[in-house]
Amino acid sequence: MSFFDELGLRAAEQLESSVGPFVALASYKRLLAGPDAVRARAAAAGLACAIALDDDREIAAMTLAYAAAPTLEDRTASAELRARVLRGAVDLLARGKTHLSAQVAAAEGAKSGSAIAAHIRARAVEGMLGHAADGGQLWWEVVERASEAGEARVHAYAAGRAFGACLERVRRNPSAELPRAKIAAASEKASLEGAGHETKLLVLRGRLLCASNFQRASALSALEEMARTAPPPASRMALVIAARHFDEMPFHLHPIEIDRVRAALKRLPEGPARDRAMERLEHTVRLVAAIRAEDPARADEALMDLVRGSDLARGALARLRAAAHGADAAGAEVKPDADASDRLSSHAVSALVALGKGRCADARVALDRTTELLSPDVPVPLPAWTAAARALGTEATESGAVLIGRAFARTTSFPPPPLVALATKLSRAGASSVAANVLDEAARMREPEARAARAEEARRRAYDALKRGDREGARMALTRARDLFAGHD
Repeated sequence: MSFFDELGLRAAEQLESSVGPFVALASYKRLLAGPDAVRARAAAAGLACAIALDDDREIAAMTLAYAAAPTLEDRTASAELRARVLRGAVDLLARGKTHLSAQVAAAEGAKSGSAIAAHIRARAVEGMLGHAADGGQLWWEVVERASEAGEARVHAYAAGRAFGACLERVRRNPSAELPRAKIAAASEKASLEGAGHETKLLVLRGRLLCASNFQRASALSALEEMARTAPPPASRMALVIAARHFDEMPFHLHPIEIDRVRAALKRLPEGPARDRAMERLEHTVRLVAAIRAEDPARADEALMDLVRGSDLARGALARLRAAAHGADAAGAEVKPDADASDRLSSHAVSALVALGKGRCADARVALDRTTELLSPDVPVPLPAWTAAARALGTEATESGAVLIGRAFARTTSFPPPPLVALATKLSRAGASSVAANVLDEAARMREPEARAARAEEARRRAYDALKRGDREGARMALTRARDLFAGHD
């Protein structure tokens, strides 16, 4: 930078401090024709002046100038300029000028890769589009940048917002998917020190998707602490998440996780509701243990204890037993105001009854209705997983495979293990894409046979591609199979 360039910048800065941003902006704009170092500083300072003047046209013009200006090699000076631009983006966001804030943050993010800039841009876009915003991808970008930059607080906040955006998206769009592995990885890495209650709840729920029993148990301990110490509604939501985790994967839980859920439920106010919740927990634990031990008598006893408090559950059990003996039995009617969990179970039982009687058309209808009710906020009941798996290989195969695929995509529930066995059944029934997704989850949950099964499924997809004449698809699938067989994932 020449002496005259330095003099011009100093003069503009003095005008800004003494006269104000209006006169200084004109001076900065004249300097935009100067050498790189001058343009960079003048564009940043001019943008700050435009924001101070609250002139939308000048802000938009100076944002373009800043985006086109080079980055200073002087790291200290460059950091000062970036900080000034980011403060301006925050000011615009606070004023409700979300479109301009997003533009300014995007310009800064493109130049520096700043996690904070990406964070401001994501906030601005959400504010600009409201409920129509699908901020998942924006927040995942913040997660990635914050992780690379070591910005722990930004990373935790972004991980929670990314998960929350994904949840909102699958609530609105039945074809959307929850990236379970991505959510678990980001949540596991997130530090909750200094995080707000909303962020903590989302990150802890994300950790419940981890393969590690330790991570899940630790998350449940943190939820129990929030249930004890956080104010409503965070304390209530912590209890809901802990209880729902038990219902979402009862066959996968380590005993220490069950103890943590039990401790959380004790935080419910004393009374019939807490007694029913605790009884239901214990009866389910007994049922799962009996099924694992292949003890039908104990399983039947635990099942009867479990359904005793529910007319709908008793009716469902009666229908299943009647169907097993070739008889008909009317189940408890599902009222229009019944919750989603009751409706899911009812349709799933209808599918099981229909399949038991060989009425595949009726089974397809019941399975499709079950699929329509899937939600990230409602655990998938065991009858739904059972009915979908039982449909595979029948004329209701497609409906069963779709239910399984959407349950993995739209919920945080898991079917009984082993997942590899379910994937094998899907593959043999011709649902190879769903089988591949289930195998990915089996590998993530560290099932011993998952790697070999994934390799075999990739090889099967390669042969299917060859039959279709898709040589490139076959080549990619065979390469994938080779890597898996060799132990490379």
